[in-house]
Order: sequence, then C-alpha cells, then structure tokens
Amino acid sequence: MSRAVQPSCPPTDKSTDRRFVLAVVMLSSFLTPFMASAINVALPAISVEFSTGAVLLTWVATSYPLAAAAFLVPFGRLADIRWRRSIFLMGMWIFLVASGLCALATSSYVLILLRILQA
Repeated sequence: MSRAVQPSCPPTDKSTDRRFVLAVVMLSSFLTPFMASAINVALPAISVEFSTGAVLLTWVATSYPLAAAAFLVPFGRLADIRWRRSIFLMGMWIFLVASGLCALATSSYVLILLRILQA
C-alpha cells in the first residue's frame, strides 16, 4: 500500500499570489546581470568624475560579479537550511541601500566597496 506524499506547503488556488511571486522572482533574477552590464555604460563618466585609471575602473566593473559569485553559494545554503524568505528580503534591502549609496560614493575605492556590498 503506497502512501501519498503530502507537500510541505499546500498549493494555493490564488493565481494572484503566484503571479506576484513570479514577478518578484523575475525582477530579482534580472538585477544581477543588469547591474553587471549597466556599469560598463557608466565607466567613462566614472573615470572623469573620480579621475581614475583603467585598473581601478576594471575593479569597479569586476567587483560586483566577483562578490555575487563568492556570496551566492554560502547564502544560498543558509537560505536552504533556514529563513529562505528572510534571507531573500534581507538581500533585496541590502541591494537597495547599497545601490543608493553607490550614487553617493566619494571616490573610486568607496564605489568598489559599495559595489561589493551591493552584490
């Protein structure tokens, strides 16, 4: 006699909830590649604003995907163990605050640190 496996969270019949979750996941999945490539458009203006050379500009562009790749596995594992929703919301808030602070950066070094925090 086989027993039916009960899902850990019962499915809801509300299509609005599913669409909202889908929209949030799509938006958050879009942010990482967008931020990694959008900085390339701003690099000439950043170079002029902070009077930086090519090496620091490379770090401005590279720091975000490097930090995102480094933090993806540990925080993904933490979210799998516990607090999936809380980890996701905390990450989105940190991203939002760091994005605002990137606009207020006073030097290229501060911008690089904020881009790491943003990731």
